[in-house]
Amino acid sequence: MNPSVFLPANFFKGKIVLVGKAIKSAVEPQRTISDVFAVPFLFSESGSLMSGVEIQANMVQGFLRGEFVTRVGNFWKISILFLMGLTGSLLQIRWRPVMSALRTGLWILLYLLTAYYLLGICMLWVPTLSGVLSVSLPYGFFGMTAYLQSEKKRREIRRAFSHYLSPSILEKVLAHPDNIKLGGEKVEATVLFSDIADFTTLAEAMEPEEVANLLNRYFGEMTRIIFQYRGTVDKFIGDGVMAFWGAPAADPDHALNACRAAIAMQDRLKSLREELKGLKLPEIFIRIGIHTGPVNAGNMGSSELFDYTVLGDTVNLASRLEGANKEFQTSVIISRSVYEKVMEHVRTKPLGKIKVKGKTREIEVYELAGVV
Repeated sequence: MNPSVFLPANFFKGKIVLVGKAIKSAVEPQRTISDVFAVPFLFSESGSLMSGVEIQANMVQGFLRGEFVTRVGNFWKISILFLMGLTGSLLQIRWRPVMSALRTGLWILLYLLTAYYLLGICMLWVPTLSGVLSVSLPYGFFGMTAYLQSEKKRREIRRAFSHYLSPSILEKVLAHPDNIKLGGEKVEATVLFSDIADFTTLAEAMEPEEVANLLNRYFGEMTRIIFQYRGTVDKFIGDGVMAFWGAPAADPDHALNACRAAIAMQDRLKSLREELKGLKLPEIFIRIGIHTGPVNAGNMGSSELFDYTVLGDTVNLASRLEGANKEFQTSVIISRSVYEKVMEHVRTKPLGKIKVKGKTREIEVYELAGVV
């Protein structure tokens, strides 16, 4: 073909001509046959990819007009990235998953808008991806740190509480580990005290190894029952057991669960006596006292060593009721406050009013005979 036939003379004189393809077809997997590319203004202009020849044309136009995109210098680039990283770290103070993510996202949006303005108006290019990463990485770091600290705290709580909390109560405590801290809170709870009758006399006639064997068997069975009825074993006091319901996890049936545990403990003791007889150990009988009332429940001690326990007059009264069984020749005594919560679910026998040591007023008590 002869250009002079279809092009006027001097048609390209004083002009720059670029020849290229403008293929807009989609890129096939692992192939690059199309000649379209993403550009910084992709989302602000036509919204489509730009062909390679058009990119070259824009570059030529920039040279002719003296319009150039200028990169920030290394000093300013490092300064921007340092500032973004520092800001990203400051945004994570008092890290919370949602709020920290929201603050980080807003700062990234502000940075991108600033970068867009500088590029579009001032023709100044600032690092975008590295800037976004500088803000995002502290969020990820603090998030991972918070997760590891949370898991560490959960392991510490599980290790500390697994020996005297039932598995179901332990899971509730682990769900809110921040509640486990030094100090306590006032809650309504039910406290149970049990004691082996005449244990001192029994122990005097036994070898130390036999005493240890007996108590280990007894404590093991009683603990299992207390856990079964969602109770917390506070401590073993000599041959006695102190347990409570209603803390650290709320239990609307704390009084009834304590009564159920008391009856189950007495029932298990019947068969346990036969087992102890086979081991040539003496038979044992236990007395139980139960009282419901306000307690201060929490970790008591020092920051280096503390135990989760309950304190208050309710604890003292439950202990006094356990001892009152000896006077009435009974096995389980409950107070009026317990009776009012469980009267429809238990069989009881009124014992009248008693005055326990340390109390100026008499309290009404009942023998707990069974659970219906």
